[in-house]
Amino acid sequence: MGIVTQFKLKTFTAPESNIVFSYQLAPTNADALAKALSVLQDFTINSQPPELNMRWFLMRELTGVYYGSQSDFDKVITPLLTQLNITSSSRGTNSTKGWIDTLTSFSNGALKQPDVYDYHENFYAKSLMPSYMSSASLSALAKYYFSTAASVRRAWYLLIDMHGGKGSAVSSVGADDTAYAHRNATFKMQFYDIQFGTTKYDPSWTSFMGGWVKAIDEGSPGANFGM
Repeated sequence: MGIVTQFKLKTFTAPESNIVFSYQLAPTNADALAKALSVLQDFTINSQPPELNMRWFLMRELTGVYYGSQSDFDKVITPLLTQLNITSSSRGTNSTKGWIDTLTSFSNGALKQPDVYDYHENFYAKSLMPSYMSSASLSALAKYYFSTAASVRRAWYLLIDMHGGKGSAVSSVGADDTAYAHRNATFKMQFYDIQFGTTKYDPSWTSFMGGWVKAIDEGSPGANFGM
């Protein structure tokens, strides 16, 4: 047990030229899904610059923010879109926003909170923080999506943040320098199964997300996936 007695914060000038983007990414079969994941993993590890953050809402959109100019963003993102087979006719949208509008784009509603916060979800969640996913694990994730997840009609999602890699500010801090245990993680994966409204979450539904994580884990015996 530890008691925090002091925080030291380093502030920075908020960037006012931010490219907020969204591209549709929905592979139509397990092989294509596994390939897209492999492309994103390689990009995150080797090519993603610190000015770019990005996440994939499986299987809907690849979205994020680039802190820089449109021309520099195009140089970074175009080769990735080509590898992902995201064509010019389906490249979605991107626009330049100021700092507050950028935050609002990802805030799940207005930034101002009511006096009484009353937003609730009944849910079951799992997570994985892999440093590297083998082809077997990527294939297991993809096959489970098409065999099981695609037929579940609740408002679930799998959210994959492009988290680490040699260009990441997260990875630039030593593994033993802070209490954060996932400096080496490439992806930050959130498996989230939601029941909206006042209806209780049925405990029998936990096997859905539990089974997905288990399938990925069994694809790489002995791998040390963080959570």
